[in-house]
Amino acid sequence: MKVRGILVLFLIVFSMTLVYAEHDVGNLSHLLTQEYGPGESITGWVNISFDNEEVSSIFDNGRDNTITLRDLLEKNTDYEKTCIPKSCLSNYDANVGSQTQAFDLNAGEEQVFGLKISGGIVDSISGFSIDVSSNVAESNKIPLAIDILNNKEFEWIAYNGSGNFQDKYYGYYEENQATNYANLVETEYCSKIKLSPSPGIKIGAEISEISGQGGNADFRMIIENDDSRGSCDIDVTSEGSQSCIPSNFAITTTEYFYVCIWAKDSEDQNKYKIKYEEYEPRGYSGNEENKYDFAIFVQPEKYNAVENFTLDNDELDAADSYTTNIEREIEDYLYNTYGNNCSNDCVIPIRFISGESQQIQLSNIGLSYEKSGISQTNDNLYELEEVPAKVSSDFQKLFLDEAEFPASENYGKFTFKLYLNNYKLFQEELNTTHIPIITAVTPITTASAYPTKFKVFVSSSTNITKYEWDFGDDDTESTTTNKVTHTYNSTGNYYLIVNVTDSNQKKSSKTFNISVGSAEGIIEDIIAKDKLSLSKIKSQINNFSLFYKESLNGILNISFIEQELIRLETEYNTTADSEEDFREILTNLLDLEIPESIAKTITAPNIFFNVVKEQIDLGAIEAIAGGDSSEYESEYKEAVVAWNSNSTEIKVDFTEISFVYDGVVQPMIRFFELDINELGSLDYDYYLFLKKLEDLKFDYDYSEQEEGDYIYILLSSTNTIGFSTTEEVDFTNLPAFISPAISELQIIKIDPDVPGTSKWIFFGLAMALLFIVALITYLILQAWYKKRYENYLFKNRNNLYNLIIYIETSKKRGLSEDEIRSKLKKAGWGGEQIRYVMRKHSGQRTGMFEIPILKIFSSFKKREPQPLGRILPPGFRPRPGDNRRF
Repeated sequence: MKVRGILVLFLIVFSMTLVYAEHDVGNLSHLLTQEYGPGESITGWVNISFDNEEVSSIFDNGRDNTITLRDLLEKNTDYEKTCIPKSCLSNYDANVGSQTQAFDLNAGEEQVFGLKISGGIVDSISGFSIDVSSNVAESNKIPLAIDILNNKEFEWIAYNGSGNFQDKYYGYYEENQATNYANLVETEYCSKIKLSPSPGIKIGAEISEISGQGGNADFRMIIENDDSRGSCDIDVTSEGSQSCIPSNFAITTTEYFYVCIWAKDSEDQNKYKIKYEEYEPRGYSGNEENKYDFAIFVQPEKYNAVENFTLDNDELDAADSYTTNIEREIEDYLYNTYGNNCSNDCVIPIRFISGESQQIQLSNIGLSYEKSGISQTNDNLYELEEVPAKVSSDFQKLFLDEAEFPASENYGKFTFKLYLNNYKLFQEELNTTHIPIITAVTPITTASAYPTKFKVFVSSSTNITKYEWDFGDDDTESTTTNKVTHTYNSTGNYYLIVNVTDSNQKKSSKTFNISVGSAEGIIEDIIAKDKLSLSKIKSQINNFSLFYKESLNGILNISFIEQELIRLETEYNTTADSEEDFREILTNLLDLEIPESIAKTITAPNIFFNVVKEQIDLGAIEAIAGGDSSEYESEYKEAVVAWNSNSTEIKVDFTEISFVYDGVVQPMIRFFELDINELGSLDYDYYLFLKKLEDLKFDYDYSEQEEGDYIYILLSSTNTIGFSTTEEVDFTNLPAFISPAISELQIIKIDPDVPGTSKWIFFGLAMALLFIVALITYLILQAWYKKRYENYLFKNRNNLYNLIIYIETSKKRGLSEDEIRSKLKKAGWGGEQIRYVMRKHSGQRTGMFEIPILKIFSSFKKREPQPLGRILPPGFRPRPGDNRRF
């Protein structure tokens, strides 16, 4: 037993020795930022060295967040290291070689073989060729592709067409939705169609004769997207399916195209017609504002059988490869990967990818090269096993900033742990608190000797009082706003460090990599990037409804951006010839601030909206509908809350759309749709009061009026009101409420003691007073519960609507409420939080039992006869179709 124990102890010590042989942590092992916002990425560094550590090694935080050593090193460009191989990419073990290789591949499978050079320094590559034979037949998919060097770039892709075509693709056009016809004229009719790779295409349309017309007509057809364009003409003599073949038009990647048709000349107009539909259209007529889908189709050509070919420079040229000098590509690979030193073998990988099942044979392998001044040839091909590269380094700071290890989502202390291959490097107690979160800086590309206006984006619930800028060139500055101007005197890459401090003295810091070039040198790149971003944004916007489109176009000012880009590109290409000219163009380009893309970041459909006391402005009610609430201000606010609970049901659809700048998501515009319904029948006026918000825009004309800080709308029995705003509000804190005139609200007013009142009457009044005070207190607690208890359960409001969205999505997937509760409990949510959010999602009561006090009292109220007319607030206009008497 003692011997076994000693052996076990020896093995444990020995295994620990092996672990430390791979990596070690320095004396000052790490330094982390101590405070974070919920879910913010951990920042700081670990002082670590490596000794032949595999780059596939995994860093993790023990909570399913991981990053490989290779990826973390790529984000730490200043970390000095050596790799085997030199590139730090994958290496290969070459097994037994052969002058021929035969193998089978099913559809979607791949196989890697390689050429090997052993011993010495390689001076140059003088020849490369391989005979390839396949039995793959005619196919719809790319039958075979070859990636020489296994770098994810295909030097050769099957390219010969068979002359036969696949079935017709109509894109988004739905024949069963098409009931109308459009006359074919000189206006372009276009459909959007997604196409997979093919060696050629046939494009066409289903057309019909116009009664009494027909005959000969010429039509032009085109297929295009941002990268390619093809065209052909159709000479039509009769109705039916008509098509033509654009010359030399191959599709190499899956992408979207617009396919269009129009009459070539005026005499060809109004002879034929084409069906169209408007069901979720993606095509257009004339311009992209006129949305339709047409009976337009594409037939991709089938790929021919591959059979036999020799893979060399001539074949790469025939395949329209990006390179026709494969020897130079191999030379560059050997230098970047091995430093041309093949003492421990250099392997040149070749990956074969199959689109269809086939048998492949490789023969007549020829690799010619010069090594140490001697010409040599290799005619063997090896099966390869991919192995990770290995890295070694001295002790250095390895920064974790971009590893995206998240802080806790819950406020308070939490423990962060860092592991490497399941070995714990360290752990430290950190804190999640209300701190400002720095999200982005613009621009991140600028020019030397150019005064650049930098802007930092910060998310914070409190005011930022100080911004500190360290530009990475020994220059610093402090500002009280989120903007600063700085000039870099030399080109290169600089680390810009931004520190912010809020009014609670909470601090936050973030580092950004700023690329500095010459003004002339970076303008072309910025224009190309902006044009690509603008094209993407326009395509994304077109997928939204009309109101969303109008709001987004208004915020972005798309028309102005398009015109400015055209103007600036023209100036750059034609008239600009001095550094001053280039700097002016650069200034205008950077001022455009075009996001890379847009995205829906939050959607919360059909959520119950509760009016809360804090959002009620009695002064606005008085100004619009009259009355005086000055003596009983608190009671009237409670009466408005109670009136809403008893008289209306309000649901809200909420959508937040964000813009992406340099990979960072910035919430930008919010859309609301309020669905307001009466509970019972109300025979008096009541209004929606909405505080004026930034860039407020309504989807329709609601005859809305302004009064002070509010917009008000007269409501009817059922109302749906949509609007958008750029202000940071959501369905949990929307500054809106509904109320009738002060005179329609009911509160209980208790008069003081009246002299001469008998003690029994006084006692009865006192008891009644106690009862009424209890009711009012209950109502106050009820309203407090609605607002405050929710804040208590969900201090981070994002958690509330994220949970609501999760429940909505889970129910659509068919999960039961018990299953959803179980999953939320496993995720760490408390029982009361789960109960609250489940009831809120389903529209059930989330707080105390609500006593319908107003309905009880209104049943005793004797209403006065209504006059024939009512006094309207100044500037009031009745809504169209409103049949009520005024």
